Amino acid sequence: MFPIIGALIPVFALIALGIVLGRLGLLGAGADEVLSRFVGLVTLPVLTFLAISGLTAEQLAQPVMATVVIAGAWLTFALQLSVERLCGSVQLSDAAVDQHQAWHLFLFFL
Repeated sequence: MFPIIGALIPVFALIALGIVLGRLGLLGAGADEVLSRFVGLVTLPVLTFLAISGLTAEQLAQPVMATVVIAGAWLTFALQLSVERLCGSVQLSDAAVDQHQAWHLFLFFL
C-alpha cells in the first residue's frame, strides 16, 4: 500500500503546482481542465501501474486488492457523476463516456 501512496504524492504535488501557477495566471485560459485531464487520464494510471507492477504475484492474488480497485473505480465514477449533476454541467451519458475513456487508457498501460 505504501508504494501506491508514494506514487500518488508526485501527482498531488503536480496538481498543487498547477493550482498555484493557475492562480498566478501563468498557464493561460483553460489550462486547468487540460492539466486535470492529463493528470487523471495519463499520469495517475501510469504511476499506479508502476507501483502495482513492483508487487509480487502473492501480493496481487488477494481478493481484497481486486475489491479495493473495483470499488475505488465505482466510487470515483459515482462521485464524479454526483458532483457534475449537482452542478448541472453534464448528463449521465457524458460522464459514462469520460469514465469509459479513462478505463481504456488505463488498460492500455496494462
